[in-house]
Amino acid sequence: MAAGRQVTSQLRMSWPPNITGARRSRERHWQKKIEGNKAAYFEEADKISQELIAKALASVTTEGSNTIAVINTLSWPRNGLVVLPAGQSNAGDRVVDETNKEVPAQRLTSGELVFQSASIPALALKTYKITAGTCSITSMLKAGAFSLQNDKLSLTIDEKTGSIKSLTEVKANRELIDTTAAFQLNSFNYVPGVWDGRQSSGNSIPATDIAVKVKEQGPLIVSLLITSKAPGSRGR
Repeated sequence: MAAGRQVTSQLRMSWPPNITGARRSRERHWQKKIEGNKAAYFEEADKISQELIAKALASVTTEGSNTIAVINTLSWPRNGLVVLPAGQSNAGDRVVDETNKEVPAQRLTSGELVFQSASIPALALKTYKITAGTCSITSMLKAGAFSLQNDKLSLTIDEKTGSIKSLTEVKANRELIDTTAAFQLNSFNYVPGVWDGRQSSGNSIPATDIAVKVKEQGPLIVSLLITSKAPGSRGR
């Protein structure tokens, strides 16, 4: 389960000091050129990787098929969540394994379909089929207006601050965070900087205009989307 906050910080600095506008312009030009060259290496590596993956999977790929092969390329068994793009999972929201047994599946707000793969032996594969209908399997995952819970943890969001005000261990009913602390867990606090080096920094400023809504709710993933205005960041 996840609760997220998206803020973009803005850092201002004047460096190096005492340089002419022309020199600053030349440095920016070369900085952009160097950044572009570095980015090109990453883009080329990504392109080559995607081409190699496509070639490796070409022999087991059938266009338009609703059967998905989940391949474990590791040298040890593993299970986990499989995420399919919307275009590859438009046959339905229900997934069955090789024995036609239904497995937990969930359509995400992004349009992607996620399902739970059973343990796959090292360097082996299992196949799953996407079928029409919706998943009938339930779980202990819960998403409330300001809370998330599974069989181990229960999390509560403070609706006024958007921070985590409680995180408890379900079975022991034990609080895991200090609820009396000055700052809550995952809180946003902006401290205005000092530009001349003589004055002291200002007081901490919290986020404002908090909005919390349930983003994902299903048998595999529950999440809350928390948005706010964040002082000191773009879009504040």
